[in-house]
Amino acid sequence: MVMYAYLLVYPQRRVPAHWAILVTPVEDGTAGQVYHAVGSPFTGYQVEVKPSYDLSETSRTHSIVFLGYIDESWQDQLAEIAQGIKAPGVSPRPLDPFAGQNCQNWLEDFLQHLISVGAIDSSALSQLSTASRT
Repeated sequence: MVMYAYLLVYPQRRVPAHWAILVTPVEDGTAGQVYHAVGSPFTGYQVEVKPSYDLSETSRTHSIVFLGYIDESWQDQLAEIAQGIKAPGVSPRPLDPFAGQNCQNWLEDFLQHLISVGAIDSSALSQLSTASRT
C-alpha cells in the first residue's frame, strides 16, 4: 500500500513561506503526519513531527503540491529520519529573513534524504521548484 506525500506551503508577509510535508494514507487526503522545522532566524529551528494533523482544521492560507508516493513500509521510520536531519541554527543576519537557512532548507534536506534511501522518487525534488518560497 502507498502513502501520499504533499508539500504544504503557508505564505507569509515579508518572510519566507513556511514549508511542511504532509504524509497521508489517502489520495488528496487532509489528515496524516506532518514533518517540518519550526523556529525563527533569531532562535534557530527545531524539527517537529506532528503524528496527527488535519489540514482541513487550519484557517491559515496554504497551497498544496503533490510530491510523490511513499510505501507504507516507511511509515514507522519517517519520524526518526526527520529527527535525524539537522535543523538550521541561528541566522548570521537574523534581521534579514532571507539571509540564512530556514524551514525550506530543512525540508529540502529531509526530502533529499528520503530520496537517497529510496523512500520517495527523485522527481519529488523537482516539485519543489513549483512551490512558492514567499
